Amino acid sequence: MDWRTVLAINDCLSTLVLSKTAYVNNLRRFLSAPAEADNELPRINTIRTYLRVLNRSGSSEATELFSRDETFRRLQMGLATEEQDQVNRQLQTYLAIFRWRCPFDILHTWQFDGVNADLAVRARQTFCPGQTIKGLEGRLVEAPEEAVEQQRQADMVSSIVESERFGQTFFMTSLARFVNHACDPNAKLVVRSRRYVDVVAIKEITLGEEVTVHYGSGYFGSDNQECLCRICKAPSRSSRPVPCSHCGWEGEDVECSSAPCSFCVRHFSIYGNPWPATT
Repeated sequence: MDWRTVLAINDCLSTLVLSKTAYVNNLRRFLSAPAEADNELPRINTIRTYLRVLNRSGSSEATELFSRDETFRRLQMGLATEEQDQVNRQLQTYLAIFRWRCPFDILHTWQFDGVNADLAVRARQTFCPGQTIKGLEGRLVEAPEEAVEQQRQADMVSSIVESERFGQTFFMTSLARFVNHACDPNAKLVVRSRRYVDVVAIKEITLGEEVTVHYGSGYFGSDNQECLCRICKAPSRSSRPVPCSHCGWEGEDVECSSAPCSFCVRHFSIYGNPWPATT
């Protein structure tokens, strides 16, 4: 499977599982347009069923629920049986974030763009320095030089990993690619092999804190002068988003401090409990 196919598959899976499935874009839309928001409910119900089947029959049977989705079926068309098996394994990796004991969440943030939401990783438990965040791994795909240049021109550099250990450049896929940059990070990327990269805490990461890594000194212009991480962006911000009173997330603007954020709505819809409880 070439790099173009691998990246396309990961984009489709992230859309299927993370964007279309469980997230309501913002609380105002959820409350003011319930008919539109109801379009999300069938997928939320699919996740509920997935969790029940997972508990009863295991991951293969549970994953079958999502493999019936039209987007996923189109994704499988034209792939060899071995490649389809790879896609199924990747789908299970993405779906693992909904398991009750998953130590992290993936949720929306408007930190980098006030119009379009990006994704962020948040701890669902406390991590000690040196602890690997289980399940938050990246898969590496060898990147030809011309492919790297194409991705840079398309402003897709966040998926590029340069390994000093192997003296090679890779594309990173899977869940670790959603870990955002910070100039004062609490974690780092550790290349485990030519195929996998782990996210390891370098300082204590507390419950509810965003997991961040350092992308490099020249990633956002000269000396990262164009960086929009919380540390660099804070001095220029006229006001901070109101933290959600339920989970503390500052990734989006809520109407008032007493209102739950869209992530809280999503979490309660799936698990029937307020964040971070799943059972």
